[in-house]
Amino acid sequence: MRTKITSEFNASADEVWGRVKRTSTFIYISSGLLSFANAESFPEEWETDKTLAADIRFFGFIPGGTHYIQFKAIDDVAMRLNTEEWSGMISSWNHVITVEPLDGGRCRYTDDVEMHAGIMTPLVWLFSQLLYRYRQRRWHSLLRAAQTLKRAAGRKR
Repeated sequence: MRTKITSEFNASADEVWGRVKRTSTFIYISSGLLSFANAESFPEEWETDKTLAADIRFFGFIPGGTHYIQFKAIDDVAMRLNTEEWSGMISSWNHVITVEPLDGGRCRYTDDVEMHAGIMTPLVWLFSQLLYRYRQRRWHSLLRAAQTLKRAAGRKR
C-alpha cells in the first residue's frame, strides 16, 4: 500500500531541504508520537549508503522494536531523499521525501511511502497516515519557530 502526503510550507526549498537531512529535524517532527531510544548514536546529518537501527518508542514509552533505515539516495540537486526501511512485522517501508520550490519563497514537501507488512499492511497503512500528517504538522511548527527566531534576531541588530 502507499501513503502520499504533501504540504506547502512558508519557507524556502533550500531551508527545508537543509533541515530534511538533519537528525535533529527527524527527532523533532517525530517527537510526541515516536521517539528513538538510541538517537544519540545517529549522525548529525544523514549519509547515503548508511543504515541506522532505531529503537522506537511509541508516545515515548511503548516499545516498538528496532526499525532499520537505509539511506539509498540523498540528491541535493533534485532535493530528494530515498530510504529503504524495515522492522519486525514490516517487510518494507520505502520512503521518498521531496522538496520543490514554489513562488514567493515557499516550497512543497512530500512524503511518499510504499509499505508491505503482510496481512498487517492495512493497519500499518493507517498508522502511516497518522504519522506523516502528524510529522507535517510538526514541520509547520518547526518552521514557524525558526521564522520567529529570525525576526527576533533581526530586531536586535
